[in-house]
Amino acid sequence: MAYHYGKVALFLLAALVGKEHGVVAGLAGCGLIKSVVSVDCILMQDLKTGHLILTSPRAMLLRQSIGTTIGCMVAPLSFMLYYKAFDVGNPTGEFKAPYVVIYRSMAFSG
Repeated sequence: MAYHYGKVALFLLAALVGKEHGVVAGLAGCGLIKSVVSVDCILMQDLKTGHLILTSPRAMLLRQSIGTTIGCMVAPLSFMLYYKAFDVGNPTGEFKAPYVVIYRSMAFSG
C-alpha cells in the first residue's frame, strides 16, 4: 500500500504547490510518503510478531530505532557510491531507471 499512498501524495502535493515547483514537490513528497509508510508497515508487522512470541515491546522498539538509525546513515552512502560508480538514469545506458519517466509524467499531470 505504500506505493499507492505515495502516488496519491504525488498528485496532491503537485496540485497544491502549483505549476512552477509542483513537479519537484510531488516527487519529493511521493518518495517521503512511500518510505515512511513502508517503514511503518514493517514496524507494525515486527511488533505483531514480537507480541506473538512474547517479546518485550520496549526491546522491539529499541531494536527498530537502532536499525532505522543505522539505515539512515548507510542508505544514502550506498546510494551515492552506486550513483557515482554507474551511469544511473541514462536512457541508453545499462541502468535506465524506467520508472523515472512514469513518476515524472505523473507529477506533471498533478
